[in-house]
Amino acid sequence: MPDSRWFYLLLAAATGLQTSVRAQQMNYQPSRAILAQWQQDPEWSNYQNYAVQFSQIGDYVHTLAAQSAYEKGRKQSDTNIKFDPAYFARFHAVDAHRELLKRTANRQLVILNEAHYQPLNRVFTRSLVAGLYRQGFRYLCLEDLANGPGTDSGLNQRKYPVIGTGYYVIEPQYGDLERYALALGFTLVPYEHLPDAAPDPMARMVARETGQARNIQQILTKDPKAKIVVHCGYGHLVENLVGDGQFGFMGAFLKKYTGLDPFTIHQVDLLEHADATLDNPYRALMHATGPSVFVDSQGALFNSAQNPEKWDASVYFPPTTYQHGRPTWLRLGNNRRYFTLKAPQLTVGFPCLVRAYRAGEDVTQAIPADVIELQSAGEDRALMLDKGRFTLLVQDAQGRQQQLAIEVR
Repeated sequence: MPDSRWFYLLLAAATGLQTSVRAQQMNYQPSRAILAQWQQDPEWSNYQNYAVQFSQIGDYVHTLAAQSAYEKGRKQSDTNIKFDPAYFARFHAVDAHRELLKRTANRQLVILNEAHYQPLNRVFTRSLVAGLYRQGFRYLCLEDLANGPGTDSGLNQRKYPVIGTGYYVIEPQYGDLERYALALGFTLVPYEHLPDAAPDPMARMVARETGQARNIQQILTKDPKAKIVVHCGYGHLVENLVGDGQFGFMGAFLKKYTGLDPFTIHQVDLLEHADATLDNPYRALMHATGPSVFVDSQGALFNSAQNPEKWDASVYFPPTTYQHGRPTWLRLGNNRRYFTLKAPQLTVGFPCLVRAYRAGEDVTQAIPADVIELQSAGEDRALMLDKGRFTLLVQDAQGRQQQLAIEVR
């Protein structure tokens, strides 16, 4: 049977995706409203939802706090982790971008995962897709894309995501990953399995994992030489089947159905937490200053399961540092710019949410390029934007709005 911790996470994620139509009615909530709901909610299983909501408005500190509260309530450790300092001692850190792209060059299938509350994972995937495109990858399969009757059929032509494109996509870094991949020339492909009516949770899970794999396999049926990138959630990337081959995750079934050995990049098991006692214990032994993977003298890659049959590489991200109230990893190698609104520019009150939309995109439907909340006139909190023109939509708690046109140079 698959790891019970990931089974729970993936079952919960499936429930969210099955109700993705609700995303069409979702709005960005001010932090006070999210905090009020969280503080009055006794059910720990809801706390990750608050982490997701905080991530949507660029509040990374509260994102990590809510996620840590969720994990404390769940009280389940990751049984994949095989902690052994002596094992780790033989590895040294190397730049994750350079090493991973070296390893993907001759593969036809690459799978990365994310934690659904964690924009850092989307930023890192975005940082790899240009290199993957140069290697010939042309399809980007995203678990979050609505499938079936709710599919956003205009996405690949429109070149930017809108509310309703997916469930988690309203988080700006997810939207930016899609927008950037489309600009490079990727075809974005939905692959989510449509809800299964089986009453047994395990049967529903297996149906989802096999269904996802079959949907991705269809690309190769039409284009046998296709090079495919898959961005999935949590344990879906795991490659090994268990229970006489009857149980497993999407990555394992995709490997079985296609005969391809995917290169699997685990971005979740070494993530930071607001409460460091929840961290993977290997994090305490890692001191790299940038996104890193670890290799030994023979070129073998470290993974915290000590089992390359599960996944190929575990990515380490150093503790987050902040500038102008934002995580510095949002800068994408210094390609983005900080943009600070001055209080005299604003006619609304505080606190207020600021949404930045790229010029030419429909502000009533498009996913913003960035969202921040300003608590007061003197707060040092900046938007993080690429060069170009944007429309800012600013709204306070009383519903008063104003629009501003800006250019980031």
